[in-house]
Amino acid sequence: MLRGMSESKVPNLKKLRSERLLTQVQIAEALGTHARTIARWETGDGEPGASELLKLARFFDVGIDQLISDLLPASDALSVRVSKLVGPELDYWVARSEGLSAQLTEDGPVFYVAGHGQSPIPSYSSEWLHGGPIIAREQIHLLPIVAGTRFDGKKLDKDGWLARCSEHPYTEFGDTPLIAAMRAHVARDGPQLFR
Repeated sequence: MLRGMSESKVPNLKKLRSERLLTQVQIAEALGTHARTIARWETGDGEPGASELLKLARFFDVGIDQLISDLLPASDALSVRVSKLVGPELDYWVARSEGLSAQLTEDGPVFYVAGHGQSPIPSYSSEWLHGGPIIAREQIHLLPIVAGTRFDGKKLDKDGWLARCSEHPYTEFGDTPLIAAMRAHVARDGPQLFR
């Protein structure tokens, strides 16, 4: 190791961030901290506390031990990451794709409105009032699918929905039409969102 360089206490942070095409700024926004803090964690000039480690593990959908050891599984593709998004985390990424200044907090995802402050992110993946207009605007195609049907190389073990944005190659599965549609919306914008 070079003199003056510290060893990172979370050696897999940079790998996880790079695999998902995320910037330090995006990770910082999601955790409610600063990009320089993420940079310091990656270089070993600082280390996250227990609550930050938990947030990182939840954000990347890995165990804390996988952040700090060599137990990290093989790289997963963007589509695998999107297919795991549910609830507030999915709503957070939909908000980001909609151009909102979104942030993940301990109380859930929020966005900021000039002059009004912090507001909860709409429940795009569970309320038609919020997700429906996106489906219409993006011309997202929805198709019910039954258990036993093959999708993405596997037999589905439950009924659900397939969704695809018009003129876009990604098709996503979800338990409900809104979850499937919002995953398709995020997958469409994924290359730009996860940089």
